[in-house]
Amino acid sequence: MGGILNNKIGGFLFLSLLSFTAFFGSMLMMGPLIPLMFIRPLAFRHINDNLMVLWLTLPVLFLEVIFGVKCRVSGDRLSKSERSVIMMNHRTRLDWMFFWIPLFSLSSVRSEKIILKNELKHLPGPGWAMQIASYIFLKRRWEQDKEWLAMMLDYFCDMRYNAQYLIFPEDEAVDAIYDVTVAYPDRIPVGGEMDIFKAKLPNEVHYHVKRYDIKSLPQDTNYEDWCVERWKEKEVQLMEYYTGDKRFVSSSSTGDGVDRGYVSAISITLFLALVYWIFFLCFIVCLLVYTSIAWWHTLIVGLFFTGVGIFYGGMERLMVNAYNWHVGRTTREKSS
Repeated sequence: MGGILNNKIGGFLFLSLLSFTAFFGSMLMMGPLIPLMFIRPLAFRHINDNLMVLWLTLPVLFLEVIFGVKCRVSGDRLSKSERSVIMMNHRTRLDWMFFWIPLFSLSSVRSEKIILKNELKHLPGPGWAMQIASYIFLKRRWEQDKEWLAMMLDYFCDMRYNAQYLIFPEDEAVDAIYDVTVAYPDRIPVGGEMDIFKAKLPNEVHYHVKRYDIKSLPQDTNYEDWCVERWKEKEVQLMEYYTGDKRFVSSSSTGDGVDRGYVSAISITLFLALVYWIFFLCFIVCLLVYTSIAWWHTLIVGLFFTGVGIFYGGMERLMVNAYNWHVGRTTREKSS
């Protein structure tokens, strides 16, 4: 690989840094903001989404600078000014992480809401941060997931939030669907997190984007059949990719099917964020060594997160209900 570190030291530092910052970031940065969800839910959403963006600068910097991963993008342009669904083939457990590089450079990671299996929400630190960031966790039992998805969609729509969902819609609560195909020209990281630890990451990741305006689909569209047809097209596209010159044919539904070449998220903003995290880490270490404040705060907030997860279903459910309570109270006050 073309990065600075290509051994287990780099992988260990990457995973350790992400885990440490996710844990103490959720404790000391997001935790104190919890009361805000009841009195200023819009401000709570805005601040925490920006905190999540701040954390996402770390994996992007590591992937590009330390490991030398390059992303090539072709097809339609990603828009951050619309509500959208991103469909992506799931070749490895790291597909979504590499996709942060194109989102940083061509769109926005602030509004991305990843759909995850429910077990991940209970991870101390990362799971709590994803709950507060309003990621959507599914139990893979449609009778239960359908109601929760409807609540989350209503929550975002009511806030006029241009979220990018990684799930397929059953209504028109979105403006567009982005069909994203990911392929690996040299090395496929089938080992997931272990490939990060061993620093066996691909040199390049290729993405092809095809946008479908939701209004262009027939009103009587069977979305399940439509999705199956897109997946059949994707299989043909991937077969042509791997048996050919490992380049996507620049097809497009909107006429903007161009090969954008290699994209990079590296900017002065990301390096300023890195400076912030360096100072944050030093601050946390000093607190842990010289005072008991961080230990007591972490214990209290950790117990709160754990209790909410066990007895209430998670912070994201508390967040949605707090927002609905706030809207209902505000409405009653205006009517009186």
